Order: sequence, then C-alpha cells, then structure tokens
Amino acid sequence: MILNADASAGKIEVEVVDEHLRPIPGFTRAESTPVRADGASQVCGWAKHSDLSSLSARAVRLRFFMRKADLYAFELK
Repeated sequence: MILNADASAGKIEVEVVDEHLRPIPGFTRAESTPVRADGASQVCGWAKHSDLSSLSARAVRLRFFMRKADLYAFELK
C-alpha cells in the first residue's frame, strides 16, 4: 500500500479488517509498518506481507490509526 501523507510529527498505522470488522491475522495494527515521514509515495506494509494481493478475493476494510498525521491519499497494491 502506498500512502501520500505527512506523518513527520507522528505516525500512521493501517489494519485490514474483515466484513465483521475483525482484524485479519497478518494484517493487524501490531504487524503494520508505521509511516513516520512526509511524502507522496510512502510504503506501508505488514511484517509478513508487503501487499494486499493475498486478500484479493475477500471483502475487506482498512482501518487507519493516525497520531499527529495527515493522510491525503492511498493506493492499494
């Protein structure tokens, strides 16, 4: 996932949840790689997953956790 964000004063973490809003193992907030900078092409991933391709057949939602950050756009890869 690519973020266009300014998290230079804080951080952004992303969690993927299922249709019942339960975190999907491997894509939890605790496993996410926080974004802590300002930029238009920042990579956000998870400890064991660099993309969302393994979830392509599922209905999912993204949950963003932001502290002192601005999110302008995101791209799913």
